[in-house]
Amino acid sequence: MKPTLTPQPGMGPSSPARLATIWAAALVALMALFAASCGDDDGTAPTVAAAASPTTAAATATTAPSPTVAAPSPTAGPVVGKETKETLTVGGVQREAVVYVPAKLSAAKAPAIVFLTPPGFPAVGLRARYGIGLDAEADRLGFVAVWPEGSPAVGQPGGALCCFWNHGKIDWGTQQPPDDIAFFKALLDVMTAKYPVDADRISFIGYAASSGAMSYRVACELGDRIAAFADVSSGHRDNTDCATARPVSMLLMHGTETPNAPYGGGISASSGLPVPAVTDIIDYWRKLDGCAADAAVTMLTQVTEQKRYGPCKGNTEVALITVKGGTGGWWASVTAPATGDPNLKTTPIVAEFLIKQTRVGR
Repeated sequence: MKPTLTPQPGMGPSSPARLATIWAAALVALMALFAASCGDDDGTAPTVAAAASPTTAAATATTAPSPTVAAPSPTAGPVVGKETKETLTVGGVQREAVVYVPAKLSAAKAPAIVFLTPPGFPAVGLRARYGIGLDAEADRLGFVAVWPEGSPAVGQPGGALCCFWNHGKIDWGTQQPPDDIAFFKALLDVMTAKYPVDADRISFIGYAASSGAMSYRVACELGDRIAAFADVSSGHRDNTDCATARPVSMLLMHGTETPNAPYGGGISASSGLPVPAVTDIIDYWRKLDGCAADAAVTMLTQVTEQKRYGPCKGNTEVALITVKGGTGGWWASVTAPATGDPNLKTTPIVAEFLIKQTRVGR
């Protein structure tokens, strides 16, 4: 906006010195306006840009998922190509999630993958330590990646370390268990309202123990909100009486020698809880989704087999990837790869499966 110069008493066309002074002041004003309109280098919008009008704030309040969920204040919008931290208050408890929007999306409304971090690792720490590379896959395939934070759980191994999920079999001690389902509902509302996310193409990933079990609960209780989920190295199906609102596609990747979730079923070496056989989990979800018993079998590598069932109801599918001799983990991560198959690349396989799925009944 070009500033307006108001003539001052005694100033006229024959006052070049005073004109120079006025134009210098105008230049300073323009530079200040330009600086105020730009975001910081880290992708955070400045305070002036984040301020919402009363009309926008009112609209956000009326669309809040429930009275117990405080939606975040609206901002000028996500910075594409960088990550943003979202803070939500659910049931009086502050919760956080990191959202990464790649510079190039596959569509104006793109798929989104929500990664549930395993116990002991906040989102940033997990990504730095294990190098799972979901950010890189988001860049390659054009989807939005999301990492919500779990909660400390008293009575768990490690003693109240971050981050556990309330999948139904966690000892929360005297503390109130977190309402993770309400948290995810609120998070999905934010993702679809604020980010370029397709509400019909949202999926979850569970990785080991607590987060793996939570991915099953999400599929069971939020089947009307998500398209698919993947469980990597967990096998901790928690909801044996699951009744999804709609069929949900699923992928299970597991090693035959994983001690924390024996492939043939038994007692978990980490939690001490019984876990079902991997084949029982697949049969369970195959029946929930209405898949035929026959599967298309392929070898992804010399030691890794894939079975795919489908198309099932609503064009869903169920897939089982078995790593023969694998001991669990995240295959082909940068710093802590799982054993059994050095040629298997977990992240691209899981991401490519999930982003192809669409929520049933859209």
